[in-house]
Amino acid sequence: MPPIPRISNPTRSQAIRFAIALLWLWPMAVPGLFASPEKIYFDHLSVEHGLSQSRVLAIAQDRKGLLWFGTQDGLNRYDGYHFTVFRPDKTREGAISDHNIRTLAAASDGGLWIGTRHGGLNYYDALHRRFETHPLNAPGQGSSDDRAETALKNIGSLLEDRPDRLWVGTQGAGLWVGHRTTGFRPVTGSGERQLPANARIRALVADARGFLWIGTEKQGLYRLDIATETVTSFREGDGSIGLLSDRVLSLLLDEAGDLWIGTQAGLCRLDAAGNHLTAFGEDAEREPRLGIGQPFALLQDRGGKIWIGMRDSGLVVYDPAQRRSTHYRYRPLNDQSLNSNKIWSLFEDEGGIIWIGTGGQGLNKYARGLRQFATYANLPDHPTTPGAYQALSLAVGRDDTLWMGTWDQGLVAFDLTSDRFRYHLTGEEAPGPGPAKLVIAVLEDAERLLWLGIWGRGLVRFHPDTGAYRQFPWDPAAPEQSARWNVTALAKGTDDALWLGSYRRGLFRFDRGSEAFRRFAPDPNRADSLSHHQIAALLRDSRDRIWVGTYGGGLCRLDDPELDRFRVYRHDPDLPASLGNDRITCLWEGHRNRIWVGTSGAGLHLLREDSDDFRRITTVEGLPSDVVNGMLHDEHGFLWVATNKGLAKLDDTSGDIRVYGPLEGVQAEFNAGVFARTADGEMFFGGNRGLNRFRPDQILVNERPPPVILTGFKKFNRPVTLEREIDDLDLLELSFRDNFISFEFAALDYTAPSQNRYAYKLEGVDPEWVEAGTRNFAIYTNLSGGRYRFRVRAANSDGIWNAKGTELQVYIRPPFWQRWWFRGAMMLLGIGIVTGLPLAWQWRRLQRLQQLRREELETKRRLTEGREVERLRIAQELHDGPVQDLHAIHIQLALQIRQWSKRLEEWGLAPANQDQDRSMKGLKSLGGYILKILQDLRDLCGQLRPPTLTHFGLEAALQAHIERCREKHPEIRIECELTADQPSLSEETELALFRICQEALNNALQHARSDYVFIRFEADAENLVLEIEDNGKGFDEKQNFVQLSREGHFGLLGISERAASIGAQLSIVSRPNQGTLIRVSAPVPQSA
Repeated sequence: MPPIPRISNPTRSQAIRFAIALLWLWPMAVPGLFASPEKIYFDHLSVEHGLSQSRVLAIAQDRKGLLWFGTQDGLNRYDGYHFTVFRPDKTREGAISDHNIRTLAAASDGGLWIGTRHGGLNYYDALHRRFETHPLNAPGQGSSDDRAETALKNIGSLLEDRPDRLWVGTQGAGLWVGHRTTGFRPVTGSGERQLPANARIRALVADARGFLWIGTEKQGLYRLDIATETVTSFREGDGSIGLLSDRVLSLLLDEAGDLWIGTQAGLCRLDAAGNHLTAFGEDAEREPRLGIGQPFALLQDRGGKIWIGMRDSGLVVYDPAQRRSTHYRYRPLNDQSLNSNKIWSLFEDEGGIIWIGTGGQGLNKYARGLRQFATYANLPDHPTTPGAYQALSLAVGRDDTLWMGTWDQGLVAFDLTSDRFRYHLTGEEAPGPGPAKLVIAVLEDAERLLWLGIWGRGLVRFHPDTGAYRQFPWDPAAPEQSARWNVTALAKGTDDALWLGSYRRGLFRFDRGSEAFRRFAPDPNRADSLSHHQIAALLRDSRDRIWVGTYGGGLCRLDDPELDRFRVYRHDPDLPASLGNDRITCLWEGHRNRIWVGTSGAGLHLLREDSDDFRRITTVEGLPSDVVNGMLHDEHGFLWVATNKGLAKLDDTSGDIRVYGPLEGVQAEFNAGVFARTADGEMFFGGNRGLNRFRPDQILVNERPPPVILTGFKKFNRPVTLEREIDDLDLLELSFRDNFISFEFAALDYTAPSQNRYAYKLEGVDPEWVEAGTRNFAIYTNLSGGRYRFRVRAANSDGIWNAKGTELQVYIRPPFWQRWWFRGAMMLLGIGIVTGLPLAWQWRRLQRLQQLRREELETKRRLTEGREVERLRIAQELHDGPVQDLHAIHIQLALQIRQWSKRLEEWGLAPANQDQDRSMKGLKSLGGYILKILQDLRDLCGQLRPPTLTHFGLEAALQAHIERCREKHPEIRIECELTADQPSLSEETELALFRICQEALNNALQHARSDYVFIRFEADAENLVLEIEDNGKGFDEKQNFVQLSREGHFGLLGISERAASIGAQLSIVSRPNQGTLIRVSAPVPQSA
């Protein structure tokens, strides 16, 4: 055991400690003496985000990577998205024993040790999702003292220094050691000096030499030799080591082996050799007042910095390598500062994120990958309008000055070394009319003169040393009027020239020697003129060509100003490799002298001069927005692109795009053309919320692939509680009824959880990986029974993927009808059915077909009957209505003719020959027409419902119809052979046969072009036959009735339907130019 450092003379020891204090922590006393403080930005999580309570006393991270936070009202588990809160529940076995959590320690087996204030020691079994309570009782011992019992349940500190040993410091019952499977025993020591059995232990650390350091609340510091259990004490004023106070609040063993001791009176450090103790405190009588306060929590991060959390005075970060400290406090006007000065716990997770538990404001989080971009959102001490501003133009000047044109605060000179602002044009001091404070364009020339584009005042030259201004009207013939113009873009030319883009006046070349302007304007009669009068961006490239970006006319290139000929690039909807639109916002010559073009709404374009077309990069490829406002390339060839939704870093070789937004300190929306870069690579982008400044080589990339775990499982969108954590399951077994399931997962990288990305795949369902973006759940429906494997992988916010990911076997129990035994039974049953029941199935099929046929015939019969009834009604209405009316009209007309002739004779006016009278002939002709119409109507009534069929039967009706056809068509020979003694037929059958004969005869007479027709009808008691044969043109009988009806032969279709309605067989024999034979045969039905 190394010797205990002792100082014989107390007065001398105080002097030595004072001298060491001044030398060692002088930078902490005056932190700005050697370097400016490092800017740290904090994110905040509290009750509104799901934390159970705002006082966070303990923080730990388990083996999976989940974070645990102990509060005074519950234990919290955090996966980056949700807090899961554990509180006591007497109705549930395996619940935690107390809600007041004082200390936490991650167990090497994946569990978690929890020290509570009133419920003793708990262990969380992550595998079985339950808490165990481990009482601190020595074997064979008990206690009836309520105070002792309470002390045993009040756990102040925990330390697992190896997998089978846990040290437990209580608040009043001393130190205990043991483990989950062996139980716990008290430790007091084996030598002359004992560790008090009633010690209130606040902190425990173990070093590499086999010592356990024990910090108590009132009895100082103890060192326990773990092997021999001998104890050494360090007390205030005992002449040994001289602690500042016996109330030890925190302990830290740093990477060098030094022990940091936080006490009520300040901070001490004991070197690794154990020979020197350096003590610093707030007691002015003992040590100089260095502002350390009461260190409640201590932490050394992986970069070697010491984090000191104060009870009431904020956070101190000390860098031993630089001997520099920075003090961070709560700033009410800064929402990215600490939100509380009460720092109660500190922890660094596996990803290097610092978690800070506060006494009343929840959690603060510091991630090195966030807030990497400096933001200047306010103009301090501006003479007229201090505060927020909009940057409209940027230009890098000499002497580390950035010139910035603003919307309403004039011209700003930003000293890049001191971060100080100087203001010009804050009022109306520039010559000419218009608002001098609106500076749209700025450029510094070789003589350090500034050329400004001011809204309403055109081109202005400004001398920054003297403050002298001069305005240049573009038209000397009208100086006053031409001074009121708007210069929107500036670029240096050759031979002492300036190029000016204007708003609605085109392009100008300004000769600074002669002060003469040359204007380039659109000419609709020239295809090679400037394409548009509104100029948004100008660029002079490395080949001295002038590129002109217009807002509405695309991109123009001027190779030789003397020729005034432009190469114009426009949007062509038929050419995918043309510009996406004609609204150009910015131009940049990037790596390898390639021209980049930004547009408003069509994304980023790279001009490929070898093919004279463009490569488009849009939101489809990963840009955050298709409105591109600025571009700069860094020394590695990456292109930084400012958009309307943050900043993007483009790797042109791989096509990868990394997006930076508010989480990294980047303003959301930039302004077009507001970008600049210094010679050493520092970049600036301006927007509606000021200025962003950064060095690309200092932007950290999180190279750590994030661990990914399954965090939840749902059925029908309801969470399911499983026997074990879903991430610990080897197999998830489900029922086939669970046809709507979802998995939830989380990448345990807490830098920017909302920007972590995922891809998942259910093998057996998804043929490829499903790119889910930032969505951390997957939904599946209607899965068939069988075995599946669900896999998920994740990437952190910098796009670094964990390719291995995690996986879960899923088995969906098939329904009984998909089981092998059921399938076997069904196979046997199927064989029986196939071999034993085909005839029955065929019989039932035929029965069904016959039933359908009967129903079809019945339907047709009813339709036919309905049609005949309707025909009868129409025939009766024609006979009783129009026929009778026309007959009456004819009689009246004949009577009028006779009366008129008689009167003419009486008056002696009758001509000798009345047949020659024109009027009389017209009346008689009208009478003849009426008679013809009457006859046609009588024929139509007969066709609709032949009276002979109703009154005299089928034979008479057929004979009457044939006679009428002979009268109408005397040129056609019509013969018939009708049976005189025919059986009694039903009215339906007689009507169907009559209609068939009527339709067939009509076809033969009107369409067949025949000169001979033969009709035969014969019937006996059992069968009847009707045949109609002609010698006409015939047709191709291979066509079916549907095809014939499509060609206009509806008669044959009607014949087929009528024959089917009475159960008759129809045959048609026809050949082209060989006539047609229609034959209907049927059994004789009985009369109804």
